[in-house]
Amino acid sequence: MASATMLHIGTPRGLYVASKPGTSPQWRITKHTLAGRPVIALALGTELPVRMAAVVPQMGVFHSTNGGREWMLTLPLDVTVLLADPNRPDRLFAGLSHPDRVQADHAAGGPGEPGNVLVSEDGGVSWHTLPALPVAATRVLSLALTGGSWDDPGRRLWAGVESGGVLYSTYSNAHWQGLRLGLRTKVAVTALATTGGEDTDLFAATSVGIYRLQPGLRSTDTEWKGTSRVWRLPATPTPTGVRQLVALGRVQHPARPAAALLARDAMGHLWRGEDGSGGWTGLDLVPASGSDPDLAVTALAAHPDYPDRAYAGTRGGRIFETRNRGTSWEDLGLAVEGDVRALAVLVVK
Repeated sequence: MASATMLHIGTPRGLYVASKPGTSPQWRITKHTLAGRPVIALALGTELPVRMAAVVPQMGVFHSTNGGREWMLTLPLDVTVLLADPNRPDRLFAGLSHPDRVQADHAAGGPGEPGNVLVSEDGGVSWHTLPALPVAATRVLSLALTGGSWDDPGRRLWAGVESGGVLYSTYSNAHWQGLRLGLRTKVAVTALATTGGEDTDLFAATSVGIYRLQPGLRSTDTEWKGTSRVWRLPATPTPTGVRQLVALGRVQHPARPAAALLARDAMGHLWRGEDGSGGWTGLDLVPASGSDPDLAVTALAAHPDYPDRAYAGTRGGRIFETRNRGTSWEDLGLAVEGDVRALAVLVVK
């Protein structure tokens, strides 16, 4: 049987699902669910019926085991960011806005200290808190993973926070460390992305530019909690005010790292950084489109199987696809009500 690609689209009016059978060039909307609820983040399973986790602002994470026919609120907390482990899609991480002890205890199924980050091992059905960040009163704006499997002692979960800085935790050492060596004080880290499995493949977006985690100037440098890593801006200019970073490529396979980053900024402009480093280039969804506000990019997602493909959602509800890492874009002919706030892609084989 030919494969089908399913595009999940979060909007202020709910979640739309569009599909394209492998033998057909046409996309069509096949489902509208969570009607009337704004969806700002998504995580999908890998098999049918599709397991979905959807973030609704100020309400929490809704979970469906049957492709969106039925939903259950499984995490009743104000979630700001949702991350699925690419090595294990059923493992999800949720970053919170100002966690509350009573709600956190309820979500964790028992007593415990409130935490800014929670983890689910079953696709979002049940959740438990990770240790609280040392900056507990701040919002978590971004999450990323580096290393092998989460069970691997070298696997690290990174959290960018609104008050400034990036912290990390490991499976074997359950507390947060690191903060802002090289980052500007009190500058929010609005997006994180990794182009490979190493710590030095990690990028952090802020209002002043996109930093990369790099070795310190001295091999004996231990300023950052015993590590020799430091955040640096590249010599060439980078986009500022970036709200989302997406790596193109199979970053879950260290032997096949990503070769580019896509970024969207607060104004809806689209950018590409080759090899995740300097040389950022502005991109146009439609050539010579000028400043059409409906074409402002509001969400991005990479294709899970083809490293050159990605999708962009717009303020006007249109969806575009690139098959050449952003050089050119094709309008998929899909239109949803409201701006696109989240995108997730699933290929069913």
